[in-house]
Amino acid sequence: MEEENVDWMKNAEWVKNHLDGMNVDSYWSPDGMGFLLKKVEDKKLVLVRCINHYTVLRSISGLKTLAFDLGYTVSDSDIEFDDVPESSEDAQRINDLYKQIIVDNWKCESCGFPIVEMDASNVFPTLIETTEMLDEDGNVVEYDWWGMILVCPSCGHETTMTIENFTNSHGEVLVHRIKDGNTIYQAHTRQVLVDMVESGEYDASKFCLLGSTSPSGEKIPMWMQGQYCEMIVLEDGEEE
Repeated sequence: MEEENVDWMKNAEWVKNHLDGMNVDSYWSPDGMGFLLKKVEDKKLVLVRCINHYTVLRSISGLKTLAFDLGYTVSDSDIEFDDVPESSEDAQRINDLYKQIIVDNWKCESCGFPIVEMDASNVFPTLIETTEMLDEDGNVVEYDWWGMILVCPSCGHETTMTIENFTNSHGEVLVHRIKDGNTIYQAHTRQVLVDMVESGEYDASKFCLLGSTSPSGEKIPMWMQGQYCEMIVLEDGEEE
């Protein structure tokens, strides 16, 4: 592993906000840091897993010091160690494993139904709000915040997820599409398009190129603008 010095004290406010915002029984694994924490009580954290490398252990030591200053205790008595990754691919595998543990723990706030088990077949990117922000030149610009809204099959509670979190729980395919009227516009990866062409399934009449808005003139996410999409026409009353 490459040596990486983390000055937790410089990020004290960010760490405090994150720890304070965690629910009991939820997990936290800062991306690429090599450890996984669980909040077991309001002010108590447990180190669940970590990579057995001195840079990771030193980073954890610094975090424990900061956590103590913030009023938290961090226990490492039952930690499970992971071997030091031998390649970048191995490191990514461990990082993905920690992420999956976190995702598998996401629940409906109302009844505890697992987020990963919620049906997302009829969920599309939704414009949550538009806010004004300053760009790099100091100009005021509008920024659209998009999310994915899941409905709990157990209690009907709506959970609004960020695009990143939804991708972690349900994959990328459902994020890369919009619904306009009775038509779904589904973007595909290059490999999927190649496979469609080579298998004879590609029909140019069923594809279109999206502009800055939907065909009916509605806002669409920035990542969907300029996408070459398959048009899936739904029958009246049909869901995907």
